[in-house]
Amino acid sequence: MTEDLGFNSSVLAMVYFVKMSMITINFRDGNGDLDKVMTEREKYHQLKNIPSFLDYSIYMFGLPSCMIGPPYEYRNWFEFISKKG
Repeated sequence: MTEDLGFNSSVLAMVYFVKMSMITINFRDGNGDLDKVMTEREKYHQLKNIPSFLDYSIYMFGLPSCMIGPPYEYRNWFEFISKKG
């Protein structure tokens, strides 16, 4: 019987689901109801435009994002890659 190391495809699927949910909610916040009262965090992370396919793919499936543990917001990743933050 093999030993379970705790890192398998189900862990990656959960991380991808969380990241996909976060980017969807951030896009909705940037283009949704204008009467909604948003927190500072929601205002900071909102997305006005859909990311390019390449940026989205790298954000979702890049090797570093699979290995570092908890998911991170798209804007934080984009600012890091663009050397803005």
